[in-house]
Amino acid sequence: MGTPRNACARFRLVFFQKEMVASQVTRMEQNEEFSTIALDIITTNYTRTRNFVNDLANRHKGEPIEQPSGLCAFYYETYIPLLHQAQALLAKKAYNNASELVPNVCESGFRDARIPSPVQKSDAYLSIDTYVTEKLIRLNMTLLLLLFFVVQCSSGDINFINETCGELTFRSDVCVRFLKLDQRSYAATTQEELSSIALDIITNNYTKARDFLKDFPSKHPGEPIREPCNVCANFYDDSTEGLHHAQELMAKKAYKDAWPLVDDAVSTPNLCESAFSDAAVPSPVKQTDKYLLDDSQVTRDLILLSVS
Repeated sequence: MGTPRNACARFRLVFFQKEMVASQVTRMEQNEEFSTIALDIITTNYTRTRNFVNDLANRHKGEPIEQPSGLCAFYYETYIPLLHQAQALLAKKAYNNASELVPNVCESGFRDARIPSPVQKSDAYLSIDTYVTEKLIRLNMTLLLLLFFVVQCSSGDINFINETCGELTFRSDVCVRFLKLDQRSYAATTQEELSSIALDIITNNYTKARDFLKDFPSKHPGEPIREPCNVCANFYDDSTEGLHHAQELMAKKAYKDAWPLVDDAVSTPNLCESAFSDAAVPSPVKQTDKYLLDDSQVTRDLILLSVS
């Protein structure tokens, strides 16, 4: 007997595939089509959920539900480009992980705010649908490996990620989860490549956090949250500038010079949270800062492997 999660996924798959039938696919027996259509479905549904919670935040400015709704929209916004990237790659017989993390993190934002989630059922389905999609893609790529050597998803490359993350002082599971955000990690063959990929991810996410914090105060004119948001946005702005410079240095293989810039950026999430604590205002990016702290530590330690 399978685990409850697997049983739930199999149950959900029956209904998930009904959505595929509705799209009038002519050759549903081919797993490649299942994979592509499943990815199209979750990409569409991620986008719809993002739009819904973003609209909800805009319609309830100044109300308790605005903050977790805006944060939920931010998480979905972060992953939608990755899903679009995965669609393009799947068309080329490449592979990229979707992530079940987003719906769960979205729900944690509403729980932390002690507000009933307006997308609880949607998040539950999206978590399972994402899981099913990933399994379909993995099955598809497994079948393709019988005919083609696909570097991006070969078990050796996955093992290389695991082996590299195992060398870090930080938790290896955090490192693996982080690197799986970018499909290029599966094609990496050196620690230097993985550290550069990690730096690209963290730079992109720091930039999004900064932009979110810069925009947030405009929705709260005259409220106490404006000042800590501006302070936090400035911290991320400074770090983003340093990370862009680190990217330039990494491109020149100047790993030793890039490392201090990334090390400086590691403190940003904590500094950001301190700004809200000092102002006695709930942080709208509490969960974001937690993940960015973990991810920046992983990036720093990966670059340190290249230095040594």
